[in-house]
Amino acid sequence: MKTKITVLFLFFFCCMNAQFNTLSFKPKTEVKIEPIVSAEDTISAETTNEKKSFFKRLFQPGIQKKQLKKELDSIKIVLNERNQMNYHHSLNIKRMEDSIVGLFSKVNDRILSEVALKEQKSEKKNKKLDFIKEKVNRMAMPVAGEMNITSYFGNRVHPILGTWKMHNGIDIAINYDYVYAIMDGVVKKTGWDAAGGGNYIVVQHNEVYETVYAHLAQVYYNVGEAVKGGFVIAKSGNSGNSTGPHLHFAVKEYGKYINPIPFLNEMVKYNQLLANF
Repeated sequence: MKTKITVLFLFFFCCMNAQFNTLSFKPKTEVKIEPIVSAEDTISAETTNEKKSFFKRLFQPGIQKKQLKKELDSIKIVLNERNQMNYHHSLNIKRMEDSIVGLFSKVNDRILSEVALKEQKSEKKNKKLDFIKEKVNRMAMPVAGEMNITSYFGNRVHPILGTWKMHNGIDIAINYDYVYAIMDGVVKKTGWDAAGGGNYIVVQHNEVYETVYAHLAQVYYNVGEAVKGGFVIAKSGNSGNSTGPHLHFAVKEYGKYINPIPFLNEMVKYNQLLANF
């Protein structure tokens, strides 16, 4: 019995002191996200609002002219500030573009100069020296074709005088045909040889050699004129003490007559060497 009374007492005590937590629904607060507005958009919006406000009041009665003028001036100031901002913005962009172009130009110039310097160094390393061309005198025979020698260099019986006499050159059979300079030179003498040579021409080739051509029909050059080896300088003939048309050809070395045949043979060898070089 005591146990039941104790249990009832405890039950009653718990009911009196019990706490109950009640869940109540609370509506969710909405968060408004405002758009980000730039300075230019703000100015534009303000300008638009002011224009609307201006035109709205313009048609209301009782608006004073001074007030309208102030508002109009204010709008002009805002527009002017906006134009200045746009101008400075464009100017900054132009400066940036010019700076970039200038930078690229400097870099490009530097690259080109380095490339040119390398090419110059390469050309100096690879440059080959050319041989200096020597002046080569062209040589030729005094007559064209095969030479038929009728009288040689040395002592002989003169065909007209009949006396023993030194023949200072060679006689080449040629019948009124062209006579050629054997080497480059300058005409030293021309004229008539009273000693029997008839019409003649002397060509000075250098400080060592000169050649004589006699018994000519015609002479084509004057004293002091330059001639080239192989050029026609005269026409053979039968002038002077002569038994028939021929060319008297003589060579002087340091002012003294020498045998023309070895001299001409050396010329032939020299020409062959030049041809095979």
